[in-house]
Amino acid sequence: MQGIPQRAPERKHELDLRAELTARQARYDGGAATSTVEALVFALRRGLTGLQTVEVAGTLRPSTDNARRLGLLNDAQLREVCRRVQLFSPPVAPAWTPDNTQKLIEIWKRTQCTQ
Repeated sequence: MQGIPQRAPERKHELDLRAELTARQARYDGGAATSTVEALVFALRRGLTGLQTVEVAGTLRPSTDNARRLGLLNDAQLREVCRRVQLFSPPVAPAWTPDNTQKLIEIWKRTQCTQ
């Protein structure tokens, strides 16, 4: 038929993605929004420097946003972030060492004390 829209598969994909994001958010039990977690993981591709800087128009500039994002995480989200940064691969970023992951946890603990 001529009048059938061709966007149905895309809509299904969009619905599947939305359902997955909703499920991920529910797992976190009241921590930061999924988008906040994703923004933090993206920033952490630069290592611990990612907590102090943000890239703006190709230039690294000071930022407190990433440290704030870290402070919003609950325990489960922090564990997930630690797992993900240790699984980075060279095309994306170097995998984090256990030492750097421990430093991230220590910084997170300090942010918890200030809230």
